[in-house]
Amino acid sequence: HELLCLAPSDILKAEVFNMAHDPEYAHRFLGLLVKQAREGNEWDQQYLADELDIDIRTLRKIEAGKSNIGYNLLIKIIHTLNICSQILCYIDDEEKGLKMDRVYRQLLQFPLEDIAMIAKSAYHVRNWLDNNNPDSDADSSEQ
Repeated sequence: HELLCLAPSDILKAEVFNMAHDPEYAHRFLGLLVKQAREGNEWDQQYLADELDIDIRTLRKIEAGKSNIGYNLLIKIIHTLNICSQILCYIDDEEKGLKMDRVYRQLLQFPLEDIAMIAKSAYHVRNWLDNNNPDSDADSSEQ
């Protein structure tokens, strides 16, 4: 089954993967996503390193944002940890991206029709709030 939100060939294109603008940010954000997903699964670093077939030192570097990984390992990480590549590639605010990633992985626990219902409902309520509350702002995700 397909876990990627983008075509695999698009993931590492410079114009998609924040790398063109700030490779340091891209590596740091990937590391934060990996650590958050690993901890959310209640896996220790050794377990994830074994699942990815990499040395634990490599995983520590990835989580620290200090590793320039290749395409194949990135795809393996995304699949193993259920990380949404759209969040990884397009969100340039770490806090917002980590929050979105948590919600994304929680949604994956539900059947497809439930995910659609939740997303549709949230979209309509957010739209109504934005249009009917003068104090509302599009970035009011702190609620």
